[in-house]
Amino acid sequence: MTEEILHKIRVVYGFTQAEIAQYAGVTDSYINQVFKRKRTLSEKVSHRLIKELNLTPDKLGRILQHYEETVSIRNTI
Repeated sequence: MTEEILHKIRVVYGFTQAEIAQYAGVTDSYINQVFKRKRTLSEKVSHRLIKELNLTPDKLGRILQHYEETVSIRNTI
């Protein structure tokens, strides 16, 4: 999972950085640094998020589609 995909998941679900950190089993600071691009999302943390959020390929596809549709609507307003 990339930082960009994590951002999109966060937007769609309305998660705070603290909530993402809790699901990932890491500190708020770690997630904050990931979103500020000061740190990369480790494979271990990525896999934990996939497991905790039950992100199947189909579910992730729907999340990303919803994000794109939401962004498109916001950009036309």
